[in-house]
Amino acid sequence: MADYKMFILLVALSISGGDTCPNEFLNVGGRCVKVVLTQSTWEDAVNECDKLKANLAIIDTQPFLTGLTTYLSSNFKGKCVSSTLGTDGFWTAGLKRKTDLVFNWKIYRLSKFLDEIVYRNLKEANNWAPGKCISGYLETDGFWTAGLLRRTDRVFNWKIYRLSKFLDEIVYKNLKEANNWAPGEPNNPGSDEDCVELRNYGPKYQFNNIPCSLKNCLICQMA
Repeated sequence: MADYKMFILLVALSISGGDTCPNEFLNVGGRCVKVVLTQSTWEDAVNECDKLKANLAIIDTQPFLTGLTTYLSSNFKGKCVSSTLGTDGFWTAGLKRKTDLVFNWKIYRLSKFLDEIVYRNLKEANNWAPGKCISGYLETDGFWTAGLLRRTDRVFNWKIYRLSKFLDEIVYKNLKEANNWAPGEPNNPGSDEDCVELRNYGPKYQFNNIPCSLKNCLICQMA
């Protein structure tokens, strides 16, 4: 009888499937997330997530931001301290679009026919960190996000990857939804701070723009 009940439970879980994620991914804030502690440049982080059929993190809603920062604080605080930046930081999909210099989430979708770039602005999260700098860059935990600066309008956006049957599109979604830039951010003192990380600023993780060539841990997400 016990085995029979277990079989029914497993069938029910497989049918519901609402909270299930692929292998090595966990449901965090309603999305499937995998934190990678190998430190990489932003482009290498993009490629690493792409190998997993995932996108760099697109932190475009408050519920996901809250769930993700709680998850990072509970499980990864102090585990990805950059030798350059000094604290935990994770890459996101945030990227500055070169045509207008706006930061957006950069979203990738598989395509057989074309590479299209669409932007989504980072402003929604409203979570930029303070403009505090130590030795040139912030000495706290940081993680790469999908945030990237679009050079044409100098707006930060999320660079988002999505699976598509017909199109390989690079889609950009503006970062403004989450309203999570740290105070004083985004700034661009070196003119090359095009990529967006999620960095530990003590009580919470916030967005900060830094050069894409620096190395951070990364957050991959599906859905």
